[in-house]
Amino acid sequence: MNGSPTSSRLREPHVDQLGPADVPVTCGARAIATRIRSLIAHEDGGDVCAAARRLGVPVRQLVQLDTTLAPDCPEARAACEALLAAVTLRYQASATWLLTGSHHPDPGAVSPDVAERLAGVCHAIAGRVAEDVTATSGAGAPYSL
Repeated sequence: MNGSPTSSRLREPHVDQLGPADVPVTCGARAIATRIRSLIAHEDGGDVCAAARRLGVPVRQLVQLDTTLAPDCPEARAACEALLAAVTLRYQASATWLLTGSHHPDPGAVSPDVAERLAGVCHAIAGRVAEDVTATSGAGAPYSL
């Protein structure tokens, strides 16, 4: 024993340590909600109110994640996109991981319909992130990547 504390909890391997074939592509609302909940648990100690403040969204959106992430009208879709954009920006989460469960999904593991939907959501997230960066950095202020 080296005197360092040990944990009895097993850690799952980090997704980057797994090959693309080892990571299932799960892109439904329930799977995305699970990933968001894991970020809230890790970054905010599971405190949904703290997470809502961090993300700038109503607490009810986080409490009802499955509903929020399965929009059935344009207004709900906009709220869903805003939430996903906030999660990627505020938690510095990969949008690809958030939407698929993998940082490097196997293109063959995603059907063309799902790939098209994911591309549309990624486009919407990118637009909202760009709006947020512009709003927080000042109108017309240059920024570098």
